[in-house]
Amino acid sequence: MDPDSGFLDQFAFEDEDVQSSAREKRMEEAFMKSKDAYKNEFKYITSQWYLEQHSSATQSGPLNVDFTINHLFASRRYNEALALTKAQLDIPHKRGESFEANERELLDIGLRCCLECQDKDSALELAERSRSKWKQVPTLALTASKAFLLTGRPRDALSAALEASQYRSLPIYIATVGESLRACAAGPAVCAKTADALNLMADTFSALNRSRNPLFPSLGSRTYEIDTSVPTIHEKKQAPSQEQAMQWCEAGKVEGRDRMIIVELLSKTYQEEKAEDTLRGFRDL
Repeated sequence: MDPDSGFLDQFAFEDEDVQSSAREKRMEEAFMKSKDAYKNEFKYITSQWYLEQHSSATQSGPLNVDFTINHLFASRRYNEALALTKAQLDIPHKRGESFEANERELLDIGLRCCLECQDKDSALELAERSRSKWKQVPTLALTASKAFLLTGRPRDALSAALEASQYRSLPIYIATVGESLRACAAGPAVCAKTADALNLMADTFSALNRSRNPLFPSLGSRTYEIDTSVPTIHEKKQAPSQEQAMQWCEAGKVEGRDRMIIVELLSKTYQEEKAEDTLRGFRDL
């Protein structure tokens, strides 16, 4: 190495300006090439895209299938919606929270389809499958009760309606309890004594229903009917005691959990009536 040459002379540096201009030239060429290759296109999603992609049951796209089922139901194509619902329910899924929620929704809309198209066999199948979910989903229990009434199973309809009413005694639930009791009383093999007890309980539930005015009566009247021929409990103070309710259930051959819920509902009403008639002291207010 020449001692007179500088230390940096041993490195051959390229001119930075040359490198920069070459890079800019490549970028400009790439940009012009992309402009030539670009086509004017508009991407859009149709309003029924899920129908095009998932027209049958699938394990990979359950959300799209749900969209399709709801679309068919809203379009009043109940038979198609029911067929797709049953196919989706029959697909093996991994058990989990998301599956349970999806199964509840499918059972509910499937039962509603059965009620609309009067498919008794499918209604009975789906109603039986929904039994384990009645406590968590009272609306599903209510729909199952309607399905059991359709298939001529009033005792099962009563059980479903009572499960829906136990902790949520809304007018529509109580009305279905009364409807189920009357259907039980109208059975072909029911004796007169049993029918009288069942009708008496149905009248009492109708009176209970009239004493609890719904929040929106104009909307509620579209979904259930209240028997206005029966006076309200508040008008005649006819709410039964716990002993009376037990006697009615025994005469009506209502047993097990159904009897417990009926006695609880009616005796709760009795306790409310009794509390209203009792004068309370200042400390109890």
